[in-house]
Formats: sequence, structure tokens, C-alpha cells
Amino acid sequence: MIRLFPAAEFRVFGYLVPSPFLPAVDARVRDRPGRTAVGVWAVAQTGLLLFAASDDLIARWLKAPVEDVIAVLRIVVLAGPPVIAAVAYVLTPSTRASRPPGAAPTRPTRLLPPVAASRPPAPGAC
Repeated sequence: MIRLFPAAEFRVFGYLVPSPFLPAVDARVRDRPGRTAVGVWAVAQTGLLLFAASDDLIARWLKAPVEDVIAVLRIVVLAGPPVIAAVAYVLTPSTRASRPPGAAPTRPTRLLPPVAASRPPAPGAC
């Protein structure tokens, strides 16, 4: 799975930015089937809308009236993403079976070394 955001800690003006302000990338896909389903829904919706945008070309290729192609694509764009997301939601927990029994869940490796915790300078200390 491609990670869009590295597991990194940031400091702003010497203060560590707490993790609630950063996206959570510690959870594996198989541990969060709902989040996976929402992501699959979004990708499917975007892909189907991109595909439906070429309705005139599809109609020419199928030698069908554009109105009929649009009617079918409306149904596909509205019904497709929920169905695909439901399939992803059902299949995601099944990937847990790929772990040996009793094995601890794997955690992502850190891309950067942890930042050493330091206190901000005391007021008046220069």
C-alpha cells in the first residue's frame, strides 16, 4: 500500500506538533475496514466519473444513442461505488487471516528517526 504521508514528527517554533494534527498512518488497512471502504468508494467514484465523462465516445464506439449511454452511466456512477466499497469492506478483514495464528500485528516502520524530546527554553533564558 502506498503511503501518502510519512511517519514523521514536526516541530514548529521549537514545539512538537502533536499527532492529532497529523494524519494517522499507523493503522494497517486490514485493521480499519471502514476507512478502507471509504477510500475505495472515493477512488471508484472518481474513476467512474472520469469514465462517464467520455459518454459521447462510448456511444460512438457502441453505436448506441448518447441518451441511452448516459442513462446507463448514471446508474453505474450512482450504484457502482457503494457496491465496490461494500466488497472492499467485506474483503478487508479477510486479509487478517494471512497472519500466522498468535503472531503480533505488524507495525509500519519509521521512515525517519524519532525526534528527541526537548523542552522549550525557559522564559528569559537566552
